[in-house]
Amino acid sequence: MACSQSCFDIVIVGAGPAGLFLGVCLARWGYKIKHIDNRELPTISGRADGLQPRTLHLWRNMGLKRSFMAHEPGRVYEVSLYPFTATLHQGAIERILIEDMAKNGTSVQRPWSITDFDHCEEDSEYPLQVSFRHEQNHQTETVRAKYLFSATGSQSLVRDRLGIQLLHRDPVSHVWGVIDGVVQTNFPDIRPQAGQGMNTAMHDSLNLAWKIHQVEAGFANKSILSTYESERKPIAKALLDFDAKYAALFSQSVDSMDQAVEASQAPGKGEGNEFVKTFKEKQEFTSGYGVSYPANELNWSPDHPATSALFLGTGCKLRPGYVMSSANVTRVVDGNPVQLEQEVPLNGSFRIFVFAGKPGSSRQALSDLAVNLQKPSSFFTAYKRSDEATVSCHERHNPHSLLYTICTIFAASRDDIEISEMVPSLMARYSHHVYADDAWDVRVPDATASAHAKMGLDVGKGGVTVVRPDGHVGCAVQLVEGCGTVHALDQYFSSFTTKVVGQRVATARL
Repeated sequence: MACSQSCFDIVIVGAGPAGLFLGVCLARWGYKIKHIDNRELPTISGRADGLQPRTLHLWRNMGLKRSFMAHEPGRVYEVSLYPFTATLHQGAIERILIEDMAKNGTSVQRPWSITDFDHCEEDSEYPLQVSFRHEQNHQTETVRAKYLFSATGSQSLVRDRLGIQLLHRDPVSHVWGVIDGVVQTNFPDIRPQAGQGMNTAMHDSLNLAWKIHQVEAGFANKSILSTYESERKPIAKALLDFDAKYAALFSQSVDSMDQAVEASQAPGKGEGNEFVKTFKEKQEFTSGYGVSYPANELNWSPDHPATSALFLGTGCKLRPGYVMSSANVTRVVDGNPVQLEQEVPLNGSFRIFVFAGKPGSSRQALSDLAVNLQKPSSFFTAYKRSDEATVSCHERHNPHSLLYTICTIFAASRDDIEISEMVPSLMARYSHHVYADDAWDVRVPDATASAHAKMGLDVGKGGVTVVRPDGHVGCAVQLVEGCGTVHALDQYFSSFTTKVVGQRVATARL
């Protein structure tokens, strides 16, 4: 049906961290966005105060970390299992996101409020009608959209209209405050960054953004959108529980200087202090790396529709639903040491990591993997780019498809890897994504191939893992000779893709 009103892929209501981060992702991926906020100006200062390690890694993966660090944020060490938490007020963080959206043709219209929305079944392409009012001159506007995203907190008209209850915890009977200021003190820096709300909001938005992208790109069924709630709602509940406990602990009597010093020192000390004990127990959660998602069509489990015996379960450290472990490797083409999980930018694509083990033991398995990926029935072939023949030779990440990138990691030194001889041509097309697993890692000091070891993979066998666009593991599969590895991957993808792939092709032809 032709759309007589202005039409948008998505309307975003609210320009705090959640709304802005969703806008940044979708604007980068080419979506037409209507973004409004009822405030005349963005946040000036205050509110939330920094990024946790997982969010910093995400910003780095998006090319935003340099803009963040240009503000010279404070660094809080020893409050996480990871290097540091960075403190910078929310106003500066929002401005970075606003500037990034502007680079991709999207801006926030202020001060506008949503006044109404409705679903129109007769328009299958843009089924939502959304109305707004300018807060100052009372001008009105109505547009049509495919999606409506409300990020306005507790005062959400959208939530109220849909009858969605606001999840909350009973308030604690304490009064305390937070102030902005510069404090000159010799008090040891043991304060944890308990303000997790802004970080959680951005990861909420990322979770939804890539799923919308996969659906709108024609790769995934709309059913994957329902996994947003099942994956992120438990995180919101955990955050509320965490904040409630911390609020109570903050309101208790203040420790003496001796207690504070003891609590900030070596592991095992200060364990009698409830505040410190709780903080240490929750370090993985507060860093962002402790977040995991339950089994569903995107996160493989023994109950998944994909039933191949080649899926890796117990013993493998590549746990579906968890963030893939950080690993240092050497990029073969230029000898640069890199972090493997940072090599593919956040672009809405799945990342397929082929841990090839020792070159001599995996040559046939790699060759068979490439051959079977190119069969007409495979997921790889089903979603190839229509313009593949004209793609630039300089395209590093998506030469075959906008929906996946392939990385190959050998358990060998860089000097022993010759791409033209050891890597099948299909994977050699991703020459900037061929790596040597030859970097020493303190967490696996005795390993000869630390990346393989951190993933729990045998260097004599290797393995293949599918990592979702948000960095969480989808599945891990054995790398074997023959067609088994690709058949297992086809089974995994066929549980949520729009096209018939793998064995379903053969069945459909009978």
